[in-house]
Amino acid sequence: MSRVLSASTALLVAVVLGLLVPGSMALAQENSGGFGIRIGEVPVDLADNPRASTYIIDNVPPGKRMERQIVVSSTMSERANFELYVGAAHVDDEGYQAEPRGATNALTTWTSLDKTEVTLDPGQEEVVTVSVDVPADAPEVEQYALIWMSTKVDENNADAVQAVSRVGIRMYLSVGSGDGPRPSFSIGSLLPIRLGDGTAAIKAILENTGARAVEVSGTLDLTEGPGGLSVPAIESGGKTIPPGSSGELIIEVPSSSSFPAGPWSAEVTLDSGYGKETAAAELSFPEQGEGEPVAVTGGLSAAAWIALGFGGAILAALLALWRRRGSSSAQDAAQTGTDVRAS
Repeated sequence: MSRVLSASTALLVAVVLGLLVPGSMALAQENSGGFGIRIGEVPVDLADNPRASTYIIDNVPPGKRMERQIVVSSTMSERANFELYVGAAHVDDEGYQAEPRGATNALTTWTSLDKTEVTLDPGQEEVVTVSVDVPADAPEVEQYALIWMSTKVDENNADAVQAVSRVGIRMYLSVGSGDGPRPSFSIGSLLPIRLGDGTAAIKAILENTGARAVEVSGTLDLTEGPGGLSVPAIESGGKTIPPGSSGELIIEVPSSSSFPAGPWSAEVTLDSGYGKETAAAELSFPEQGEGEPVAVTGGLSAAAWIALGFGGAILAALLALWRRRGSSSAQDAAQTGTDVRAS
């Protein structure tokens, strides 16, 4: 079970009228304020993982309990009531998907909240404890769900059409001993493309090579362009890829409708929170549509660097052992009067 420390960073997913849209705060009505939900703690052993301050992520052995705290808040113009509940989710080729309210899965049945309703004044916050009790016979796979904060429907006004807004925090929970399987991914190729409005972009073809869903984001660097042009590092959005699947991450170049075709030196660096991958390629942007996939070079994953370092350490240890044995043999020969000569 992970120890925890406080955190204030938050990234939320808002659903307005049942449609999934990104945001940090749901707005109930125009100019009436909003409300939000954020992580209140992260595991100490995941303090360097940016996903841990954004989502509830952990690996829990069968038969054990995990507890986390989240913080709900309101900036509504008046006192308001909210519902808190757990909703099912899944990960597919389109990414992390919330399922309709009322849908359940294994993780929703394991998860409970110490508060299911809160009433907040403007500017007020409240801490809510999330508990996950993993059954002893739980399968050792990753499970997905969301903790939702929703405006409470007025049950006394059933005839009115009522807009419901909600915000949520994703849960990624794997079951197994230790830290569980480590997420991993690779960048197979890069494609230069032009979007419909002429914007230049790079499409990174990704492969999830691990046993858990991976969410990646990072930067695109474009250098050595026509006339020595370069572009400041461009931040990408995020992309979630299920285990054993591939995906595409498109990184757009801002204000690039008249961007020169190239050639350019492109370098994409993506981070999953567990490790980074870097891929570089020489490419030119097409006049429209997609260019040809370009094989990447020069990128070694964090896992590859660790493997190289481990292999180097073993080689150095073997070399040192060989030298010590050679020195010992020479000393023994000298002490017994044996004539040691080079052959």
